[in-house]
Amino acid sequence: MTGQRSVECVVIGSGPSGIACAKALLERGAAVTIVDIGVQLEDNIRRQVQAVASQDPSMWTESQIDSLKAPLEFTISSEAPLKTVFRSSYPYQPPDPNQIQQTDTRCVVSQAKGGLSTVWGGHVMRYAHSDIKHWPISLQDLDAGYAAAAQIIKPTRPKDNDSLDDLFPSPYSYTHDHNLSRQGETLLRKAKQNVALLKKHGVVVGKSRLALSVGCKEVGLCLSGCPFFSIFQADRWLEETLQGESELQYLGGREVVKIHGNKLSGVMRETGQPFELTAQKFFLAAGPLGTARIVFESLDLQELELPLAYHPYALTPLLFFKNEVEAPRERRHTLAQLFMEVWLPAVSQYPVHNQVSTYNAYIKDAVEALLKRFGLQALRPWFSKFLLGRLGAVQSYLHSNEGGMITIQFHKYLEGTLLKLAPPSSSTVHQKFSTYFRQTLWQFLRLGALPLTFMSKIGKPGTGNHIGSCFPMAHQPGEFQTDGMGQLRQLPTLHIVDASVLPDLPAQTITFTIMANAYRIGSKCSLD
Repeated sequence: MTGQRSVECVVIGSGPSGIACAKALLERGAAVTIVDIGVQLEDNIRRQVQAVASQDPSMWTESQIDSLKAPLEFTISSEAPLKTVFRSSYPYQPPDPNQIQQTDTRCVVSQAKGGLSTVWGGHVMRYAHSDIKHWPISLQDLDAGYAAAAQIIKPTRPKDNDSLDDLFPSPYSYTHDHNLSRQGETLLRKAKQNVALLKKHGVVVGKSRLALSVGCKEVGLCLSGCPFFSIFQADRWLEETLQGESELQYLGGREVVKIHGNKLSGVMRETGQPFELTAQKFFLAAGPLGTARIVFESLDLQELELPLAYHPYALTPLLFFKNEVEAPRERRHTLAQLFMEVWLPAVSQYPVHNQVSTYNAYIKDAVEALLKRFGLQALRPWFSKFLLGRLGAVQSYLHSNEGGMITIQFHKYLEGTLLKLAPPSSSTVHQKFSTYFRQTLWQFLRLGALPLTFMSKIGKPGTGNHIGSCFPMAHQPGEFQTDGMGQLRQLPTLHIVDASVLPDLPAQTITFTIMANAYRIGSKCSLD
């Protein structure tokens, strides 16, 4: 035993929900200990990134840039590749068939310091009242949490309200905004010219809101890792806060196994030695799968089956009418340029959320890979001149109610605990996306873009890391449902504060609301 320690409040996990909850507790004067596995970027890669970041981007060589980008293989039938960081996959727990088995699902577990914020696309959007009117909490209950989350991630927004603000009012004031690419400017201009007609057909378009810092140098490496860390990461907030907050401590290298009463038990990752902590309250922010495993062990069960909600997801190339020939040489961020909300009753009673992106270096890689595959390398100059400046992509998300539920099954054996994931027994996701793009074709054309639906990639359940609702908050909680404070009645000292407690997943981006709810729980729960 490495020893027992007594602390006031323990937060398990250092991702966005963990730090938002910790912020709320610290503001109440509580002493907070964050316990985390805390895998970090490899030292040799970190030194390489620091060397690149120390130079002016205008001095970078192609080989330096390529050294930070993971090579990707593109095929028409393959899944969209997982986003890595400077060629490293450290944010993702290595798949262990003795711990996790998946059948036609694509869920990931992160053990990284900062969680999946280390590979986050930085998209920020609050929910609308209509999204959560059936939840046991209201949008008003989340207002203070949204404001606190905005203080942490410092997101962009247009200086003047746009069409999105009419439906999803911003909970934070203007501080800074991001620049659009030439393609993005053209799309937004067309959206404004056609705003009445688009709205008549249930389409609202606005500039994206991004967790992008004021000092973004627009080097176009957002999808492979920004050397300047301009996209918000929870671990960087944590490191900065630790320097000035005496009531916050971080204990990395520790895997939490179970919680019983006021005692937490776990093991040291390097040595396998057990450790214990005693605390008044525990706040679980380990991500839905990590959280489910800890709850399973804490209840001393032999078997457990839970539902897991996910966002049905499609990635579709776009062909723009206007050829921006300078797009491959333009210095801009490569996160989403626009958000597009579409109400289409034939697909869903909830809006479909779209993130529209313009040219990035991976588009060039994808085109060249396909040319090589079909022996058409001689056409590369023609494609570079007439095609690259016309290419973009749209990521489309449906409400979780449209996809059915993934099934989580836990089984305890002598060797340990096995988690099995299985997709919904039946799903109409492919048909829904087919209907969606067929019926919205004219609205995309009004923006000057043609969806290349024959190249769409429909993600397996869990693709995109948008999962949750395995311990959903409810007005009258059942056996494995939580109350409005994220508590299971079987574990009275524990509050679950990550996506596990969201009753369902509206199609809009989820991280902002996860943080808002974690802050709400941390600021309102009893600490007795």
